[in-house]
Amino acid sequence: MIEFDNSAFGDLNMDIENLLEGVKEIKLDVEINTDKGLIQIMEYGLGICYTSLLELKRRNIWKKANYVYSY
Repeated sequence: MIEFDNSAFGDLNMDIENLLEGVKEIKLDVEINTDKGLIQIMEYGLGICYTSLLELKRRNIWKKANYVYSY
């Protein structure tokens, strides 16, 4: 089970199950820098700073970040 700690970022208003469709594994302690901000993969799950998962999916960064996500 993946838990999202978004207490510092408010309600993300996202369909998490839809966003994570096809993601089988999340490796830990990895950071992805984008021009929109920073995504941190932390030991408790996903920490989200500024850039939303929706933006990552829209820009097709899921595939570019396949060293982080296992399909």
